[in-house]
Amino acid sequence: MHLGLKSSLEESGSCLRFGRLEANGGSDGFPRLIPRLPRKFPAEGWQTWGVAGLVFFQQPQSRDIFCGLMPGNRILILRQFRHALLPVFDEVLKAGGLVIHGALLERKGSGVLLLGKSGAGKTTCCRRMPSSWRVLGDDLALVVRDWTGRFLAHSLPTWSAAESGRPGWPCRFNEPVPLEALFLLGQSSVDSIEKLREAEAAVAVNQASDEALMPLDIAHSHRGIPGRKEMFLNAVALSEVVPTFRLHVSLRGRFWEKIEEVLGQMQRSRDVHCPGTDGRETDRCRALCFDSMLGRNPSLSDRE
Repeated sequence: MHLGLKSSLEESGSCLRFGRLEANGGSDGFPRLIPRLPRKFPAEGWQTWGVAGLVFFQQPQSRDIFCGLMPGNRILILRQFRHALLPVFDEVLKAGGLVIHGALLERKGSGVLLLGKSGAGKTTCCRRMPSSWRVLGDDLALVVRDWTGRFLAHSLPTWSAAESGRPGWPCRFNEPVPLEALFLLGQSSVDSIEKLREAEAAVAVNQASDEALMPLDIAHSHRGIPGRKEMFLNAVALSEVVPTFRLHVSLRGRFWEKIEEVLGQMQRSRDVHCPGTDGRETDRCRALCFDSMLGRNPSLSDRE
């Protein structure tokens, strides 16, 4: 599974492999749960760490990480799978990406993220989207750069829904989409939209990332998840090239047309000002062009 964690044409070469656990007695009388590790590596030198009942193993000469799951009921296994992604999150943050609490939507190859705390209306908005939109996930997403420098978004499972046995949408993790814009949700009597300044956007994105990692007890990561300062710097870098908007959503309006209006203006601006560009250059040019378009009139609110 390639996340685009290296800024090169080669595959990232980092895999998270799961294996069965075998109980072995320890010197203190407690059983040790050991996954079946490949024999191509020496028996000595393995680095080990654990969290939430999981056991991770890694050889310094390999980027592969082996994870052992403890036997248990369905809820315990699902919670272990949630924490099993900690090494992935670690790599994403080190590579300048983010784990974001938000709903990932796609239309005509363009991806957008709806941000907001639990109860802000992300899932409700997903249910209201017309058939021209695809819901890739309604809770968590990974945002990473590919080898060209373009930001891509991958959906992650809605763990709370999986634990309750009522998943809303299938997780389409292996269907990354170019991230075109982020929308911070707010309730209103009228659908409207306004572009956030980069500083406001960075704060909103950083908060969405913090909300995504908070439930995972990340302090137990073997290498330590990068601190809040590094996470914020990643949020700033994302906000510099991918615009963030405040989206006011009414109870019965057609809020998605506001999103489509933004995407349409961004595409037209890019076609005029940045023909033939791609990757990082396109991202930055898109943000600057659209910022200049809305600089004196940042609100695209409904007019009666």
